Amino acid sequence: MTQTVAKPNGQTDLALMKRTTVDAVTDRVRGLLESKELHLPPGYSAENALKAAWLVLQEVEDKNKRPALSVCTQNSIANSLFSMVVQGLDPMKKQAYFIVRGTQLTLLRSYFGTIAAAKRMAGVIDVYAEAVYEGDEFEYEIDRGIKRVTKHKQSLGSIDPSKIVGAYAVVDLGPDREQVTEIMAMTQIRTSWSKGYANGPQKDQPDEMARRTVVNRALKRFINSSNDDHLGLFVDHFNRSDMEPNERAELEVGEDARERANRQLVDFDDEHTIDVETRQAVDEAPDSPDATGGMSDEEAEEIRAREIAEAAPTLFHDEKRQAKTNAAPF
Repeated sequence: MTQTVAKPNGQTDLALMKRTTVDAVTDRVRGLLESKELHLPPGYSAENALKAAWLVLQEVEDKNKRPALSVCTQNSIANSLFSMVVQGLDPMKKQAYFIVRGTQLTLLRSYFGTIAAAKRMAGVIDVYAEAVYEGDEFEYEIDRGIKRVTKHKQSLGSIDPSKIVGAYAVVDLGPDREQVTEIMAMTQIRTSWSKGYANGPQKDQPDEMARRTVVNRALKRFINSSNDDHLGLFVDHFNRSDMEPNERAELEVGEDARERANRQLVDFDDEHTIDVETRQAVDEAPDSPDATGGMSDEEAEEIRAREIAEAAPTLFHDEKRQAKTNAAPF
């Protein structure tokens, strides 16, 4: 089964596309809520978030200034919207961004989205972070693998963005749970930065970006170490959309090669493809050389591996999870 690239030609087509795509996500969310496989935080309206996201999507363009809703497949749009809801994110508050990569729409969670998701979904009360500069009095201890900052004394004279030696973040889980502390040396932080822009915000605001980097690591480690069963789906999407907005340019590296591939069949998790129109999952692999656009086996395999690693999971991998059409709105 193939996926269709959405090409709305006017307001009527756009409205039809919205109804088809958003309804698919709505049905999926309802089904997961009914089966208790998805838990949304109090006060979070999936319906309102989807409406807001659709408004945002109408302004999203690819690197060639083409509207995302015209170049992206409906299934990738649906998967991105679904991932947003699973994480309890609000695009109007800049907690998530939609990025076009070839014909695929991808959801990326921002720094503020990471904090919001951790608070809403994983029981985090708050998270604090500080940069450590040369001249600071900084001490910490490690007890059975658990780090604790025991002293950090800083003066105005020691605050110098060019002399950062590290940063740390403390995750507050409330009075009944022990705090989680993450500490990173500046060499570790710079290694993390090397995956994104070389001259981005890290150059202009290194202390602020150092704090953000250690916060992201602290929350990721805490969430991924959770043994709460109800967080399974959330953790999966949390990891898949983990990327800072300032790294968006990196996502377009190799996009031209992906466009040459002109793949009409999109694989999710190397197991399933989905069709928004029928709302069915199909277990099938490409059986035609056209699926690689005439590329060499090495080029096709490289693109396939990259897409599989980055793609969002299928919405309808289990027919039993589909919601009834007359289900009450969430």
